[in-house]
Amino acid sequence: MKASFRGMFVLIALFLLFACKDRRAREDKRILVGRITVSSIEIGEDGSAVRDFAMEKVLVSKLEKAIADDGRIVTGSERMDPLELAVVVSGHEPGPDGAEPAAGRLAVCTLRTTHGDGYRISSSIATSIGDEAPGIPADLILDLVDGLLAQLVLFEETDEVLAEIAGDEEASADTRATAIRILGERESTGAVPTLVSTLELTGSDDPLFEDLVGALSRIGDERASPSLVKAFGRAETWQAVIIVEALGSTGGEEARQFLVVVASGHDSPVVKERAKHALTSMDKR
Repeated sequence: MKASFRGMFVLIALFLLFACKDRRAREDKRILVGRITVSSIEIGEDGSAVRDFAMEKVLVSKLEKAIADDGRIVTGSERMDPLELAVVVSGHEPGPDGAEPAAGRLAVCTLRTTHGDGYRISSSIATSIGDEAPGIPADLILDLVDGLLAQLVLFEETDEVLAEIAGDEEASADTRATAIRILGERESTGAVPTLVSTLELTGSDDPLFEDLVGALSRIGDERASPSLVKAFGRAETWQAVIIVEALGSTGGEEARQFLVVVASGHDSPVVKERAKHALTSMDKR
């Protein structure tokens, strides 16, 4: 009898242990944030931008209800980082071949917050809404929450998994950007081959271009220098600035020779000055 009671007690204890662990696991997947802020900007056909307070008022209630129903976001004190929903609504887009404008307008919705380690994460979705405001469905807000959670999970992944995501063209841009930034912050030398090959396939008009350059700059591996030199050739002036700074970090003879040329003959005084600074940084190492 005592043995049976003891066995039952052990089973109950194990059940409670795993239940608590499962509860902690679920809680770890939640996003802890402070106050909720919403901003909505209406872009007129003349390019003017005005805040749409009527839309903001309804969006706040929709966001609060979505959070309450979903349970994966926990709001706390105002000292915590806020959860921000930003919506930019454009005017009607012209129809093809001079046809009447399409019904509805384009809305770009972005939900953002800050991870506990200081990483800024965001999730964006573009959608078409009707002329009546506010036409953004609550389901879209939940999709944005899914996007944030997908990025939150990345902070627990290994460098190998993050490198796979960074190079995966099928993954969302937000998720790839977060993976790339984490690899840079971790100074993951093992991810350099993937980051380099991804940079070579990424145009300067792609937002990932700056993320890749920034990550390679933080890692500071000489293997990245040849690809950074190539990227310089298709970069805008302000992108050229961050590339020469990255070359100062990655180093190597190819980087040095290239920076010497840029420092002495580039059209932009700013780029020339940054190239000189990069050379000085290399000499100090």
